[in-house]
Amino acid sequence: MDLKIKRRFSGLLVSAISLLTWSCAVQQTPTGGEKDIEPPKLVSVYPPNETLNFKAEEIQILFNEYVQLKNAFQEITISPDPETRPEFRTKKTAIIVKFTDTLEENTTYQINFGKAIGDMNEGNPFPNFKYVFSTGNQIDSLRIRGSVGIYSMGKHDPKSTGLSEVLVLIHKEQDSIPNQDSLIMKKKPGYYTYADSSGNFEITNLKEGTYRLYAIKEENDSRIYDESDELLAFLPEPLALSSDTLLPRVYLATMQQEDLQILNDRNQDARLTLLLNKKTDSLSLEVLSPENFKGKLLMEEDMATDSVVLWLPTPAYDSVKLAVGENNRYIDTILFRNFSTKEKLESFGVTDNIIQNTLPPGEDPELTFSRPVNLEGPGRIELQEDSVILQPTAFSLRRLSLRKYAVEYNWKPRSAYQITIGAGYLTDMYGFGNNAYQRQFIADSLENYGNITVSYTLSDSLPADTIQYLVQLLDADNRIIKSDTITSPEEITYSTLRPAKYIMRIIYDRNKNGRWDGTNLFEKIPPEKILTFDPDETLRANWDQEYTIAIPSEYAEEFPQSPPTESPETPEAKPADTESPETLPETDEQEQPADPPTHPDTSPEDGSTGQTPESPEPDKNPEPHQQIR
Repeated sequence: MDLKIKRRFSGLLVSAISLLTWSCAVQQTPTGGEKDIEPPKLVSVYPPNETLNFKAEEIQILFNEYVQLKNAFQEITISPDPETRPEFRTKKTAIIVKFTDTLEENTTYQINFGKAIGDMNEGNPFPNFKYVFSTGNQIDSLRIRGSVGIYSMGKHDPKSTGLSEVLVLIHKEQDSIPNQDSLIMKKKPGYYTYADSSGNFEITNLKEGTYRLYAIKEENDSRIYDESDELLAFLPEPLALSSDTLLPRVYLATMQQEDLQILNDRNQDARLTLLLNKKTDSLSLEVLSPENFKGKLLMEEDMATDSVVLWLPTPAYDSVKLAVGENNRYIDTILFRNFSTKEKLESFGVTDNIIQNTLPPGEDPELTFSRPVNLEGPGRIELQEDSVILQPTAFSLRRLSLRKYAVEYNWKPRSAYQITIGAGYLTDMYGFGNNAYQRQFIADSLENYGNITVSYTLSDSLPADTIQYLVQLLDADNRIIKSDTITSPEEITYSTLRPAKYIMRIIYDRNKNGRWDGTNLFEKIPPEKILTFDPDETLRANWDQEYTIAIPSEYAEEFPQSPPTESPETPEAKPADTESPETLPETDEQEQPADPPTHPDTSPEDGSTGQTPESPEPDKNPEPHQQIR
């Protein structure tokens, strides 16, 4: 009886309290405190930082509040990298590092937490905390500093490629390995870090010895150079380390492809496509079968994609076998099987180069057909001028490539034109007709365009046959508008340009092959130097812009914090690298083992609680491998 009364009373009391609470909540809204903006404070570390003869199985890092590990997979680095990564977890106000494998003897280890540590409430960071210890009786204290840039002509364009994910690593030379550079392709580095958004890096707590330094813009976070399209940089000479050292800048680039390789092949209708690993002027193709195809294939090159397209004499075939070679050297044999028939081919299309229905002065419309066509005979293409149909003899067609033709005529400014090709008026090499095509456009006037004149001066006083330069005008999307070759000071005028922003690019064509070449690790050949000049001006209609660009010496060494001097009258071209870091996703982790690091940002920040002192200022004009004083 008493028990029932107590339960009822308890229920009534809870209801009364709930009613009172709800009533109060209706009357006013509680106010919160100020937002927590203070980072956690380090209370203690056990064993202490810079412990000698380290034998502990775990490290405890204690803070004054609850903490979390954010993005530990990317942020936390360990050098040298142990075979088995320690476990990282949080426990209330502590971070626990537990070792699961035996550490090397007489070795200095450094654990850099990057931006992983933050408080639990607001994630206020405790950046760049470093824990250093030695399994021997001394702490190795040597360090190197340097920077990386990017030379690239492809998808790793410096405008869009951040440097904060560039892996910088060193391997200690091993007498037992004849080719030291092979280590980067087989073994993870003992010491590594990541460049900051400006490309600067620092590796500390190194032991005296001889090392090889590399940098990789990775695709798969393996810390091994194992992808042909990964960007690579290296220091050409071994680094004999006996004191703190400031290194010259190294530049990332794709590996120069020596041997021709077929990356992919496919067949579609009556077209065979070979995707190559590089451009080549010495490709040889031999039809092995069928016999009636020999000597009848039409070949065209797609320079934009390093592809070769082969047009077969007929779409009706069972299979085609080709032998591919370069410079009279056999490379591969490829068999194409046909899964199509002649009946599956359709009519072909026509495209053109006309933008915004205007034809710039001095240019001709260019018609590109989706398959090789037969243009013999008059009247197949109709041209109108101000609604008047012109005689077929008034204009002409000039073949530019296998499938591209220019329509040549004395175009009159401000006149309206129309090109018409009726459906089925043309036939391709297989007898199929074209789709209907019609394009209207106006021949534009010169006053709607501008000109850019650039005077190139050279700093290198070298014989003309020593080096040549490729000077290029690019649009804002990095497309080449015009490319010229110079070997001496020269003035170049780029005429009839649409109002837009333009950039100049200079390539040091060291081997004089007319194109940019990347790096060659095993022959110790650095990438050909690329400089860009961005006037940061938009060309206006009916304007002329003039610039003088001083091309600096190829052999001018570059060091961190020592940029090339600029003159207002003669602006120097600048190295083609970037200062735009990529943003990394953040994920909270707590009470969970952390994964191996991939992309920490190891740049020092003001207010850092790391254990490494600030780097002294380097000399203004350092020599290669300069000692840091």
